[in-house]
Amino acid sequence: MGNEQGSVLNREPLQSPCKTSWNASSDGLTGREGHAAASVNDKVYFYGGSGLDHLFELSVFDVEDQKWKDIPVFGENPGPLCSPSLTAVGCKLYLFGGLNRETGWSNDIWIFDTDTAKWTRP
Repeated sequence: MGNEQGSVLNREPLQSPCKTSWNASSDGLTGREGHAAASVNDKVYFYGGSGLDHLFELSVFDVEDQKWKDIPVFGENPGPLCSPSLTAVGCKLYLFGGLNRETGWSNDIWIFDTDTAKWTRP
């Protein structure tokens, strides 16, 4: 999340859908922009983006617990991407495209199964 000066912030505000106020969270994602997000049940998943470098972190915010968790990435994965698209269908996240600083724009599709925590290609 950026500010008017173009800096990437480390704190994401949290809003209750039933309230009109925001609470600052001291934990959460590392500062970034250009990330993708999608929700499955009561969890919101965030992938990639750029901060000081392009990122390939997969993080999840549990709406019920109001807590962040990093999901370890093992094996084959999409790699560091800025500005990918992410959508959820059932318990799976579908990631498309994005910019890799070394290889350029991607047109790859990846699938993340939130039940098994594994990335696959179709």
